[in-house]
Amino acid sequence: MYSLSIHFGPSQMCWAFLFKDKDRAEQAFRTAASLEIAGQSSAFQIADDFGQNGMFNYSGVHGILLEDMDVSQEAAIQRGLHQARGQAKAQSRAGSDTTLRTLSAGRGPAILSQFPQSN
Repeated sequence: MYSLSIHFGPSQMCWAFLFKDKDRAEQAFRTAASLEIAGQSSAFQIADDFGQNGMFNYSGVHGILLEDMDVSQEAAIQRGLHQARGQAKAQSRAGSDTTLRTLSAGRGPAILSQFPQSN
């Protein structure tokens, strides 16, 4: 699955189109990037595989992103694993940190109470 995101102007509006086929996604990218202009048109049209159909002016396009969603999903998984490994290392180091061990052993700051303690 491929996602083509087109960013428009200073309004920060972004539209995403989805494609099942890499070739159709790349063709839409080339069209949006004005690499394949039929004649001297100032507008282009994109229709994706999921019923979206849009007509745009080239002058309004400020950025285009073509994403292979399977690969980016793997990247998200790798980021999550990296974060989990970092958390595990932090917990391991916290276990050997003398200040944290002292606090977790119940020798932390005293708790103030409004009730007097009876001995």
